[in-house]
Amino acid sequence: MKAGMIRKIFAALGYLGYTLAVLALLLWFLFPAASVRAWLETQLDGLNPALTWKIRGLGFTLPVGLVATDIRISNGDQTTPLLRIDRLAVRLDPAVLLANKKEVPLSYTLQTLGGTVKGKAFVARAGSGMRCSGTMRNLQIGRMTGVWREMGRTAAGSLSGRFTWQGEWRRPALGALQADIVLSSGDIGLQRPILSLDRLKFNRMSVKVSLENGVVTLADGKVGSRLFSAGYGGTVTLMPYFQESGVNMRGFLAPRPELLSRLHDDAAVSLIREQLQDGKLSFTVSGTLLEPGILFHGISGVIDGVIERSAR
Repeated sequence: MKAGMIRKIFAALGYLGYTLAVLALLLWFLFPAASVRAWLETQLDGLNPALTWKIRGLGFTLPVGLVATDIRISNGDQTTPLLRIDRLAVRLDPAVLLANKKEVPLSYTLQTLGGTVKGKAFVARAGSGMRCSGTMRNLQIGRMTGVWREMGRTAAGSLSGRFTWQGEWRRPALGALQADIVLSSGDIGLQRPILSLDRLKFNRMSVKVSLENGVVTLADGKVGSRLFSAGYGGTVTLMPYFQESGVNMRGFLAPRPELLSRLHDDAAVSLIREQLQDGKLSFTVSGTLLEPGILFHGISGVIDGVIERSAR
């Protein structure tokens, strides 16, 4: 190859690089953030009529990506958001894009509740199909003050886990979700005292979660605490207003001696011990997330009277 031809090739490559750099700078400075932000908010509002989305900041990032900041998800016109996302970064992977003819590959990092959610997503080039996977680390559920206010209680704990989801992004509740979740150092307020406890405090709670056709299934749930151990499973049927979702759960509670010693009522402790089966009391939970009803069962059947009396 002649030297002149080589110079022409390098000159062309240099011009191409210069053009791409100028284009990137133009996208950076001239990115129509206001228009795109308004469009995104409209699309997100359509996912659930009960929720309102606000995106305070939106920008283009190099090489190919978007960053949204201060995203607030609210229930109608409530001033305190149900959830606030500090930062969401989405990046397109051009190398994978060329090899994938049916989907657009993305990677994302989401900062919220003092923790992070990160993973990969693939959006169908045709239609609204989407699949994604990711990990959650150290999400502080107590920071969802709007959610707990709606539920009429308070909570704390650090949430971590991994998940996969597949479905239509326009109808996320009808997609298929699989997740393994762990909540550490948990503290959840109770609507009525149970065995002298007005708050459910535990070291660790784990559960396998699946979602299909708007029904969440909880399986292999375990709770470990200094005062008790427990297991649970069941379903939550999602509703547009989350607190109205229907609950159908079953489980068991195994009180430890440290819990029974807190009752200071020898008669109540004796009655509870008589009702234990293999050291456990079974229970069922029904109703809604806002107003769940719980029934405890012992050897002789429903024993809520004993539970309530022990809490006085």
